[in-house]
Amino acid sequence: MNAPLYQNSIIRFADKAIIILTVLFLLNVATFVLIGNEIPNPGEFVVQDNPFARLSWYPLYLLILMMVGVYARSALKSLFYNP
Repeated sequence: MNAPLYQNSIIRFADKAIIILTVLFLLNVATFVLIGNEIPNPGEFVVQDNPFARLSWYPLYLLILMMVGVYARSALKSLFYNP
């Protein structure tokens, strides 16, 4: 009998790496490293709408959906108990 996919050590490592990457993106650390950031002058409004920063989220969304697919049973149980 084969072990479930989520017990594979590579999948477990990838899962943790995706979680860390997501937290870094949410804290704008990854965006800062990728595109840099200007320090605005006092009173100056800075538009932070960079197309590269926006497009860099899509691969992360794909990785998260893949991990939900790997943990589909646990994800569905979570949705059932947390309406």
